[in-house]
Amino acid sequence: MNTKKIVTSAILIALNIVLTRYLAINTPIVKIGFGFLPLIVAALYLGPVYTGIIHAIADVIGVMMVPNAAFNPVFTLTAFLSGITYGLFLYPSSPICKGLVKAGRKLAGIFHVSEEKQGVFSDFFLAFITGFVVVIVFSLLANTLLIHFYYRVRYEVLIPTRLIQTAILIPLHTVMIPLVMAKLIPQLKKQPSF
Repeated sequence: MNTKKIVTSAILIALNIVLTRYLAINTPIVKIGFGFLPLIVAALYLGPVYTGIIHAIADVIGVMMVPNAAFNPVFTLTAFLSGITYGLFLYPSSPICKGLVKAGRKLAGIFHVSEEKQGVFSDFFLAFITGFVVVIVFSLLANTLLIHFYYRVRYEVLIPTRLIQTAILIPLHTVMIPLVMAKLIPQLKKQPSF
């Protein structure tokens, strides 16, 4: 690890904590906010492992600072895995990212999207798939099961609120990821690699 990665990671951890714990609708059942934005930046700059570590550390520190419920390492594990997923889907040299970008361009061709707009279409496709996988797998499925198992909240109570959260977070990811990418990817190309 070099100093630049450590400092960048620390800043992204702090941003994630603020956006997740202080500037979001945050209850034990529903979380709606922009805490995923620092993870997108981490995924673009640092890759899957760093993004997973950043999300896990932010989860641990966040629970200590703003305890909505007792600390549970299983939720930290899902945070780590969702961070890795962001990195696998968004890190430019990741095979999954490359494959999704290629699929997005092919899909743009099928829909007769003009040549100059195929990159934008591909970015939105990548963002939608990333948001869909992360939100469905980790938020809707894994965390709902964990909340039910550990806190004995009934599914009848959980599912409606979690579906509302999912219906908000997938479009948020679909819009915000391309915006962040549009600002950061030109910067990534200018700077020497980490």
